[in-house]
Formats: sequence, structure tokens, C-alpha cells
Amino acid sequence: MASRLMQRLRLSAPPITAGLIALAGGVVLIALDGGYPLTVWYSTALFFLALVVVTTAVAPPHAADRPSQPLIAALIVYAAFCGWGYLSMLWADAPGEAWHAANRALLYGLVLSAAVLRPWTQREALAGLAVVAFGVAGVAIVVLLNAQSGTSATDFFVEGRLSDPTGYPNATAAAWLIALWPALFLATTPLLGWVVRGFALAAATVLCQAALLSQSRGALVAFVATAVVFVGFSPRRWPTLLALTTVIGLTALAFDPLTAVREVRESAGLDSAVDDAVRAVVASSLAALVLGAAGAALGARVGPRLQSRGNIKRAGDYALAGFAVVGLVAILVSIGSPTRWLDDRWEDFKSSGYEQVEAGSTRFGGSLGSGRYDFYRVALEEFRRRPFTGVGGDNFAADYLLDRRTPEAPRHPHSLAFRLLGQLGLVGTGLFVAFLGLMAAAAVTAAGRARSPAESAIVMGALGGSVFFLFHALADWLWAFPGLGVLAFGLAGLAVRTRGSAAEFAPGELRLVRSGSRSLAWRSATSVQVILVVVVLAVAVSLALPGIAARYTSEAYESYRKDPGAALEHLSRAAELNPLSAEPLIARGVIARRVGRDELTLDALREAVGREPRNWFAFLELAMAEERLRLRDEARRSVDTAVRLNPRQAVVREVRKRIDRGVSVDANQVERELFGQLQARLDPTSE
Repeated sequence: MASRLMQRLRLSAPPITAGLIALAGGVVLIALDGGYPLTVWYSTALFFLALVVVTTAVAPPHAADRPSQPLIAALIVYAAFCGWGYLSMLWADAPGEAWHAANRALLYGLVLSAAVLRPWTQREALAGLAVVAFGVAGVAIVVLLNAQSGTSATDFFVEGRLSDPTGYPNATAAAWLIALWPALFLATTPLLGWVVRGFALAAATVLCQAALLSQSRGALVAFVATAVVFVGFSPRRWPTLLALTTVIGLTALAFDPLTAVREVRESAGLDSAVDDAVRAVVASSLAALVLGAAGAALGARVGPRLQSRGNIKRAGDYALAGFAVVGLVAILVSIGSPTRWLDDRWEDFKSSGYEQVEAGSTRFGGSLGSGRYDFYRVALEEFRRRPFTGVGGDNFAADYLLDRRTPEAPRHPHSLAFRLLGQLGLVGTGLFVAFLGLMAAAAVTAAGRARSPAESAIVMGALGGSVFFLFHALADWLWAFPGLGVLAFGLAGLAVRTRGSAAEFAPGELRLVRSGSRSLAWRSATSVQVILVVVVLAVAVSLALPGIAARYTSEAYESYRKDPGAALEHLSRAAELNPLSAEPLIARGVIARRVGRDELTLDALREAVGREPRNWFAFLELAMAEERLRLRDEARRSVDTAVRLNPRQAVVREVRKRIDRGVSVDANQVERELFGQLQARLDPTSE
């Protein structure tokens, strides 16, 4: 009976459901703070693990659905990359952070696995791209309407830059622009009707203009680089270029109201500016809807005639190349000496900081100033110190605080490249680069096996979002936002597993096993199944333990005023579930102090500094707890360690002065000065 039920499930289960669910999950994560909170993405990772396991059990892949050789190799290499991340826990100063980093990389691997379990048919691929394009555009529309109609637009903007829903303007811009490229593809493909294509161009316009509201310079550079790749490699180059030009043109017309939002600081003025910006987005999207639908209807009539005339297409390609050359020459003429221009930009990048950027009417004034030069400098020092292994996943923060030359305190080096080099060394970097190369080869294989140019264009339509994520992540800490990573890896999986990527087998390759070898084959299959079960259980445990610990910690901060005893008990369990992280112990110490449990405070914080000897905040809390109990000598040693680990932090130095003078320290006031509120330590805007 059970076997019959399983057989029916296998026959009726849609084989591509896992891929569609993975992409839809990415859209949901974008709406949930970009998936940044540990409590969000750990639950999502467990869900995707169950999705892959159940889909494989209910609808196992057939031999004829075998992925291409480059894709198989890419999956193996990425598994090795994840394994190296877990190994980095052995030498990381903060192994709990390395554990989180490895689990996050594994989450992206699970999404990729879900997306490549089966080849995507043409209809399924279009549905997947529509989920991303229209789903993320829908999130953008909701955010803009809420910002316009809410009690205060300041809840959605940081310093005049749209930050909702991720909490970080650059990540918010990335979310919209990852989905822009699937929307552009849908607006140009002849596989869809003119109405849908019109709405797709409108969605692309909404996404582009919502991204402009965040005024992210890195997103702008990544947009330009992706546009060159997207148009250059698209089989339907001219329709793609026309659609992209339309979106850019409409955005240029709405540029003033969209960029005026950042110039307004007062809440009342911001509300009015946001209202004008939303009106501009609505007008632009309606114009895009009309233009997209009309262009699609006209293209359906004119396109086949132009396509049949190869000389016209060649002439257009030559003209496009000519325009590119002319544009390059114009740029070279405008900048004068390329060497001097590069030297000036390099000096600007090294030394100008954010002052010149923030002084302009927009953030696109040409300055490259930021703290990134200093971030990259420290990441390279980590690489020089441990070139082979790196310092461990997500172990950048302590090194930067110790050697920083800026007042900033980032947890990540704001670059995927420097993150890999500094934290995972040559081995991790080499594995990831090899993975990218194999995925590119798999995409080429998928495009080559497509039955038509329209189907081949699906590959680039999906790959555009992944390429943008990669370009933008090279200059920002987007890897830490699982919502972005899930979309990028899911789209990459769709790109390399369109229907044309399914392997073609000769009849002789699908032969039955001879009777004499059935026993051996059965034993071999059983061994593989046992190994897979063990691996799945290990992965589930790796995701469940820190995920549950993070949820206990988050709930304790929220509920300790109502039930401090339960909160402290939850934190004790969290510390047991995640024996590598100091976070639940720090929370236990802070909450115990706030409810008057001083001895418990000392025990928790002393255990916390034992787990993470380079955690300056744990030593600061310990010093204040020891001062409260009149343990002067111990307090001086602890605060001296905190100052040594974070020498540029003025608040910590002030605490040391008070302890040296024998003046009491108000720990709650210190925390307010440091973070505004303690939960801000988990907020991505603290970057």
C-alpha cells in the first residue's frame, strides 16, 4: 500500500516545484529584512533542506535528466567550498561566527541544488523568472506605498536613502536590481504576449527607480557592468537594448524627484518628497506599460521580417559596436590623461572618506570616497598573515577594530573578493573561483543546447540577476544578506538547467543491469543511501542548533522584562545548543545584570570571554559587572583588554578612566551610548 502511494506521488509531483519554491522563497526573504536576521535565514535553510530531500525522495531525477558535466563538477566544487568553510572553524578566533558563515554558504548551495534537481522546461523557466521579476517588483511597490502613506517616511529611509526592507540602502538597491534583469528579459521575449511584456517593462521601471531612491554608488557601477554583459551576450540584442534604453530614459525623466528625497532631512519635508517620488514612479511605470505593450505588438509584426534579413541584423551589430567605440573615445577625451585620472580616482578612494560624497546634491558626484580602502587593507593583512587558510569565516570584525584607521566598525570587509581572501585564504578563494568558472561553462552548455534563440535567451535572462549580484558583492557585504544570495543562486540554477541542458543519451547508455551484477549494484546503492542519510542528518543538526540558539537569544531580549527567569533559562539552553558562540552568554550576562542577578552575570560573561577571547564587548560588560561588585583589580584588567581590542572606541576609554578613578559606571547608559539600544548590535544598518 505504501509503495503504491509513493509511486503515485512520484508520478504526480511536479518535478520543478522545488526550483519555483526556491525562487519564491528568495522573494519572501527580501521582504523579511533581506533574510539578514539569524532567526529568519536559519529557518529558511532548514526548509530548503527538507525541500531538496522530499523532492528527491518523491520525484527522484531520471537518468535522462542528468545535469551537464560542468554543472556536476560545479556542485562538487561548491560542496568542497562549503566544507572548507566548516573546517575554518578549527582555526578561527571566533568559531561561532565561522559556523554561521559556513551555514550561510550551505544555504546557497541548497538553493542551487533545489534549482537544478530537474531541467526547467520553457514554460517553467518563464514562470520562475516571472516569480522573481513580478514578486520583487511587488515588494518594491508595497514598500513605496507604505512609505508614502505611513505615519512617517523616516521609518523607510536612512539619511534620505531608501533602506526598507533590508535595513541597508545598498542591499535594498541590490534586491531591486537583481530582479530587474529577469523583468527585462520578460519584456523582450516573443514567448509571451504583448500584455505580459508590457507589465514586465513596467516592473523593470519600478525596480530601476526604486533602486535610484537608495542612491547606491556600488549598485550603479554593477548596473553598468551587468548591462554590458546582458546586452552583449543576449541572443536578442536589439530588443534588449531598446527595453533597457526605455527604462533608463524614463528613470532619467524622473531623476529630479527621485534624488530630491535624499536632500530632505526633516520628517515633514521627507514625507512630501517621498510623495513626489512615488508619483513619479507611478507615472513612469504606466508609461512603460504602454510603451512595452505597444513595442511588443509592433515587434510581433516587424520582428520576423527584420530577422529574416541577416544583412540588417549585421548592420545593426556593426552600428552598435561603432557607438561603443565612439562612446569609449568620448570618455577618454573627457577625462584627459588616463594615467592622471586613475591616480586621482585612486587617491580619492584612499583618503577622501564619505565627506565629499555626502556634500553633493546626490551620491553620484564622482567621488569614490568611503571606508572601503581601510577595510580592504585589513582584509589583505589577514590574507598575508594566513595566506593558505585565512582567519576563518566572518572573522573580520575583531581584526578591523584592532587595526582600523576610521571610526567605523564593520563586521564584514565590504567585498566578496576580500572576504574570500582574508577569511578562507587561497584554498577557499580558489574553490569559489573554480565554481564560478564551472557555472559559466554550464551556462554556455545550456545556451548551446537550446532549441531556438528565444530559449537560449532564457539563460541570459536568468543569469543577469546572478551576474549583478556578483558584481555588486565585489564592492559590498551583500553575501551576508541571504535574500539576495538565494535569488542569485536560484537564478543561476535556472540558467544552467533550462530544458536544453538535459543530457542526451544514446539508446545503449540506458541499459539494464545484468543479473550477475544486481547484488553488487544493490549493495552499492544501499551504501550511497546510508552515506546520504548521514550527510543530511549532519546538515540538519548544523543548521538546527545555532538556529534554535539564535531564536532563544532573540526572544530573551524581547521577553526578559515580563519573565526574566524564563529568558535566562532560554539563554542557558542557547549557550548549550551553540557551544561556539559567545552571543547567548553575553545576552545572559547583560539580562542577569539588568534584573539584579550579579553573580550570574559574572559567570556568564567570564564564560563568554573564554569562548571568544577577542570579543571587546564581552570584556567591557565583564569589566562593568566586576566594578559593580567592587572587584577593582579584575575590572581594570578586563577594561584594559577591551581597550586593547578596540583602541579607537572612545566610550570604552571613558569607562576605563572611571574605573581607574573609582567612579561608578552606569552600564545601561554605556550601552545606550554605544548602540542606542542593545538590539542595534544585530541590525545591518550598524555596518
